[in-house]
Amino acid sequence: MIGSGIGITPVLSMLNHLHKNGIKRGSDIWFFYGVRNGSEQIMKQHLKSIAQANKHLKLHVCYSAPGEQDTQGEDYHIKGSVSLDLLKQTLPGNDFDFYFCGPRPMMADLAEGLDAWGVPDERIHFEAFGPSTVKRKSAPAKAENQYQVKFDQTGKVLSWTGEADCLLEFAEANGVALPFGCRMGNCGSCSQKLLKGEVHYPVAPSFTPEEGYCLTCSSVPVSDIELSA
Repeated sequence: MIGSGIGITPVLSMLNHLHKNGIKRGSDIWFFYGVRNGSEQIMKQHLKSIAQANKHLKLHVCYSAPGEQDTQGEDYHIKGSVSLDLLKQTLPGNDFDFYFCGPRPMMADLAEGLDAWGVPDERIHFEAFGPSTVKRKSAPAKAENQYQVKFDQTGKVLSWTGEADCLLEFAEANGVALPFGCRMGNCGSCSQKLLKGEVHYPVAPSFTPEEGYCLTCSSVPVSDIELSA
């Protein structure tokens, strides 16, 4: 079970049901939960208590950007994001049913990656918020060329090379605070005016921004761009 951000909601409900009804011997459950840091983590004590009560549950909390107050081994287990590479390094094999929910770029990467890892389609289960579903990427999210991203209000000009999954993550990694809500392309809270250039949506968002705007949580640049932020 894999939940990232508020995508923990459906998989946590499944885990609560299994905990209430008893996790059977031989039915090992690996639970991965990814957030930026402790300030964004929910249900921390609840997850700890379930893990302590069930020896067949293996809990892995991942912080992509731990804060100074976050302690590895106590607040979280792994520094980094939930990814296929992490699953390969942690799981004893691919003979599992995979249930996951989170930002669409992450889900698209996992869906493609698990398929390439040899996991049958019938063992890959995911849930997307809103009317859109996870699709295979229509264009690469990683930039083949290096683009310049200018944040107008801060004056920062940074080089995009494709390490981040979206402009929002790229901004956060470089100390630029942008507004956000669902982080999944559903609410429009992350919408920013695109002053120059073009962006691409690896996975189509549910929310349609105004003309001349882009959703930073779901888009990547395909040219030099300038944002109003």
